[in-house]
Amino acid sequence: MMPKISVIIPVYNVEKFLSRCLDSVLDQTFKDFEVVCINDGSTDRSEEILQEYAKKDQRIKVFTQNNQGAAVARNKALQYASGDFVFFLDSDDMIHRQAFSLLVSLAEDSNAELVSFDQLDCTFEDVKKQSLHKLSMNINENDTKITDNVFYLGTHKGEFITHFTVTSKFCKKDLLNGISFIPKNQFEDLAYSYAILAKNPRTVILKKYYIIILLIQMAFFTREVELSK
Repeated sequence: MMPKISVIIPVYNVEKFLSRCLDSVLDQTFKDFEVVCINDGSTDRSEEILQEYAKKDQRIKVFTQNNQGAAVARNKALQYASGDFVFFLDSDDMIHRQAFSLLVSLAEDSNAELVSFDQLDCTFEDVKKQSLHKLSMNINENDTKITDNVFYLGTHKGEFITHFTVTSKFCKKDLLNGISFIPKNQFEDLAYSYAILAKNPRTVILKKYYIIILLIQMAFFTREVELSK
C-alpha cells in the first residue's frame, strides 16, 4: 500500500541538526508516511546518520547524489515519492508532532489540493524552554480560509497570506506534475511556489499555526554549486 504522505528532505552537511529533524518527523501522531532523503554529496556524517535511521525505520529511504544543490535534490526526491501528498522539509528544521494529522484532515475535509500555513522562526533553545513543539493545534473556522483563487491571495496583502516557500505548503502530489525546481537558482522556492499557485488549486490557508519550526542557526541544509547569472 502506498503511503499517504511523502516527506522530502534534501540533506547537505547537517550532522549537527539532522537527528532532531528526523526525530520530529518520526514523532508524528499520524504514521502513514515515507521519508525520502536525498544526500546531496555531504562531506560530514550526514549520510551515516541517514543510514542509521533507515536501518531502524523502513519508512526512511536514502538516496545519494553528487553535490548539485537543493533544486536537483528535490527534483530527484519527487521521482521516488509515492505518497498521495508531498511535504517539503529542510534538514535543519523541525515539525510540529501533530502536523501531518492536521494537514491531512484539512486537505481531505475540504477536498483541497493544497494547504498553505505559517512558519515559526526561533532557536532550538527556545523550543526546549517553551515546549513550542507541543503547542496545541486545535483550530476553529476563523483560523482557515478555503479558496479557489489562491493565486490572488498569494499576491495581495490580507488576513490570510500564502508564503512563497515550499516548506510552507502541503500538496497533492498530482498537483506538482509538470513542475520542476530550477537548478542553480538562488530563489528556487519562489519560482516553484508561483508555478503551484498559477494552477489555482483549491486551497486551505491556515493562519497563525506553526507547522514548521525554523531553527535559526549559521548552517545551510544544502548548497548550490554555481548560481546562474
